[in-house]
Amino acid sequence: MLEADPEFSGLDFSLLTPDWCSKAGFYAPTEAALKERARWVRRWLREREEREIVVVAHGDILRYITNGKHSGMPWANTEVREYTFLTDGEDADAVMVPFVAESIVVEGDNEPTSSSPMAGKAHWTY
Repeated sequence: MLEADPEFSGLDFSLLTPDWCSKAGFYAPTEAALKERARWVRRWLREREEREIVVVAHGDILRYITNGKHSGMPWANTEVREYTFLTDGEDADAVMVPFVAESIVVEGDNEPTSSSPMAGKAHWTY
């Protein structure tokens, strides 16, 4: 369990449900589940009182969180982007928009994600 690993001491795991790593239901890798989970994340983030929040995730779910779909938009490894919400709470989907036009920091190449047919193959070319 993550809680027992000293590397993660001090982190709050209370929001994790017992099935968080099950790949079923809410956590399934299906289009519908990914869209709903990303929507839930956006709404949860928008409702937080903090104004600056760091989200660390895999590129596949980041596409759904930031674009509402698997857009194919490349994310480089360890890339930093800044987003804000289109509204303060009026839209049920909690639409996100880039705060700045470009990435803030990029360390690494654009790599195919685990759901890409190119996963494990050569780098994507754009």
